[in-house]
Amino acid sequence: MTDRHDRLTVGRAPFIPAVVWVDDPVKGGFSAVSRDDDEPRWRALVAADEPIVTQVDDGATEPGEIGQQPSSSGSQPSLVAAMLAALDVREGHRVLETGAGTRP
Repeated sequence: MTDRHDRLTVGRAPFIPAVVWVDDPVKGGFSAVSRDDDEPRWRALVAADEPIVTQVDDGATEPGEIGQQPSSSGSQPSLVAAMLAALDVREGHRVLETGAGTRP
């Protein structure tokens, strides 16, 4: 299979909100990681080949609080690359993409 970086030529960061949420087993929920407050950690999370939680509790939980339920996320980049490979889109094909993207 082609490396995901060969297939996904546009970086993930422009599509990820400034606040993401990570599992916090100590507090029993999800804690916010803000690009403004901890850019190195935010960038590491965005660069990882993992799904990323971009919203919790339908947006009702503010950074600094503990979220309980993920409600929006960005897909794992290698999974997106695999789906694009399976799609096998070629010149002249027409594609209807219905994904909603991540929620800011």
